[in-house]
Amino acid sequence: MCMIVKNEEKFLGKCLESVKGLADEIIVVDTGSTDRTIEIAKKAGAKVISYEWNDDTAAARNAGLKEAKGDWILILDADEIIGKESFEPIRKLTGMDFDAFYLVQMNYTNNTKDINFVPARKTPYSMDFSGFFPVEIIRLFRNSKGIEFTSIVHERLNESIKRLGLKTARTDIPIHHYQSLKGEAEMKRKQLAFLRLFEKKIKEFPDDEKMYHDMGIIYYNYENDEKKAVECFEKAMKLNPKYLAPMFSLAAIYSRKKDNAKAKGMYEKILAIDQKHAQTHYNLGNILAEEKNYRDAIMHYTESAKLKPNPLVFNNLGNIFVILARWDAALLSYRTAIQLNHPRKEQLQKKADEIERMIEKKKEKN
Repeated sequence: MCMIVKNEEKFLGKCLESVKGLADEIIVVDTGSTDRTIEIAKKAGAKVISYEWNDDTAAARNAGLKEAKGDWILILDADEIIGKESFEPIRKLTGMDFDAFYLVQMNYTNNTKDINFVPARKTPYSMDFSGFFPVEIIRLFRNSKGIEFTSIVHERLNESIKRLGLKTARTDIPIHHYQSLKGEAEMKRKQLAFLRLFEKKIKEFPDDEKMYHDMGIIYYNYENDEKKAVECFEKAMKLNPKYLAPMFSLAAIYSRKKDNAKAKGMYEKILAIDQKHAQTHYNLGNILAEEKNYRDAIMHYTESAKLKPNPLVFNNLGNIFVILARWDAALLSYRTAIQLNHPRKEQLQKKADEIERMIEKKKEKN
């Protein structure tokens, strides 16, 4: 496992503890810590490399990759953890015929205004956060010569993997990310610093669609500048018509503005490229349900549930089945939402009990 750090004494210990039993080797690149970060890393058995910071995150990451000896490399940040239940799925991935895998970074937050906010069900990982925004990101890959990070900020492996002609695959394995625990003020300071750096560097990388998308997210979430955000997302799409992230972000903006026609159009565009995008099916189901197009809403909710079981999907299905007086289907949907630990499962249990009593009374009359 490789990582870069600076002054992460509050988070590093939990991160390193989370990969105990999974990672055979830990490489920590320290970029100038003045707290106990290095001490904590060494105590956990990590190899610590001191690196002089030069405003280039990719270069710092690559310094760690050069020291890795294992066949596979996992990338984590100090404020992230991997759940023990993900160990075996990760091990299985290393036996598959792919060179790199996307994991899902679960960025926990209470900021419901975040452009890609998703309500969270209550789990030990979600803690007291009301939701998260998911990001698919390559974090597990073969230790192959030539795979390296690029981009000065929000660095990534995609370009080198594409250049080498290597095969990637998506997974639903989560990385639990707790940047919000550092405080909203610190998050905003950090994101705006990234934005200023992006604005300086975009002239050097005019064809970098991800940089445009990342700029758009910061404009929207931290500067409340929707116009610039939309311009960035549209530029990213123009550079790469199959890049889903800016489409999803644009759809979220349209949906919040209640411009359902544009939102549906963007979601349908995503599904034309990736029919298995569970969150898109869910969001499209929400719009269709709002429009009282229950048949198509059920279709998209069901597809979302097949791809990625989610208590919110089953709750929404239950609500539609109640409207349609399909009581057995409503009861089954609510019970499934409860089993999946819906955040308001006590209220759902009351609904389910009421429906069950009603069904029993109808049976008795018959």
